[in-house]
Amino acid sequence: MKQEFHATFQSKKTGKYGDKQYYQLFLPFPAHLCRLLDIKKGQVIRLINGNGEIILKKVESKPMNKRPKYDEWLKEIKPYIPTEAPAGKTYRQICIEAGLDMKAAPAEWVHKAKKDIGLISTRDKKTHRILWFRVEQVKQTFQQKLPNYAVLTSP
Repeated sequence: MKQEFHATFQSKKTGKYGDKQYYQLFLPFPAHLCRLLDIKKGQVIRLINGNGEIILKKVESKPMNKRPKYDEWLKEIKPYIPTEAPAGKTYRQICIEAGLDMKAAPAEWVHKAKKDIGLISTRDKKTHRILWFRVEQVKQTFQQKLPNYAVLTSP
């Protein structure tokens, strides 16, 4: 089997903005080399500059950040959300403590967490950052509004 292969970079059109045409370079691999190295479509190849030579190494998978589901996300961050109002934390602080790598929480998850765990977000007047804290579930009371807007509370 040959140890040395030659390939030519090829280009394809990727887009046109105004009068300028943009191209992308790619390197086609010979089919028998792909079979020999067990390279599949979408396989990640690591390119290493080796003193004027390019060394190709097969990588099992490219590191990907998978977004957790809402329930997993809530379970991860809930212990790290403070329950005292003045001692709130930013979302980034909570994620660092919980070991999550999400830059921002989806808005629908935040709204759902407000209903599920009593999450409250307020803007800090000094730093202008949004601080999160949650209200502990206190005794649930039954409230009924009367037509004259008085509120009755019963145990």
